[in-house]
Amino acid sequence: MNKLVRLFRHKVRSTRYDGDFSLQRALFLTVISSSLVACGGSTTDSGKGLLSVEPTPVATAVVIPSPTGTPVATSVPPTPEPTATPEPTATPEPGELFSPIVTVSGGGGVLALYWDDANAENYRILFWREGEISPEVHMTTGLSFSIEAESGQYVVMLEAYDNFGSSLFSSPTILEVTP
Repeated sequence: MNKLVRLFRHKVRSTRYDGDFSLQRALFLTVISSSLVACGGSTTDSGKGLLSVEPTPVATAVVIPSPTGTPVATSVPPTPEPTATPEPTATPEPGELFSPIVTVSGGGGVLALYWDDANAENYRILFWREGEISPEVHMTTGLSFSIEAESGQYVVMLEAYDNFGSSLFSSPTILEVTP
């Protein structure tokens, strides 16, 4: 910046102007000063640039051409101040998931299952009758399940899963449902 001012002063001394010199000099210094402030430059020892405080954003007018060809002036709001980013919350560690231990009974035409708490959020019951290919599937959050079933032999499994995507199956159990 100092080199530019010296160069300008040298040019001013070597050139004569007819009364417009002060206006040209003021314009030149205004442009240079604005450039320094905009770029964060400084000629002071404080390192804050030419301004002692941060500038306040102001709205500016922008001319936007309209579809009809006539320019339309619109106001652009100032850029908002950035807000602090909140600290991320810690993701809870999943509890240890256990394979459920299932107790089954099949008397009175009812297929009934009971199991211990496997530290799971949900349970999926899978059972199918002997000879069937696809299991019947039911969901629960409780620790027991019962459903009316036809007489016959069934294979029963229980899947315990949590909100983190982990799951464990019980051992398959064969159950005879009687009327």
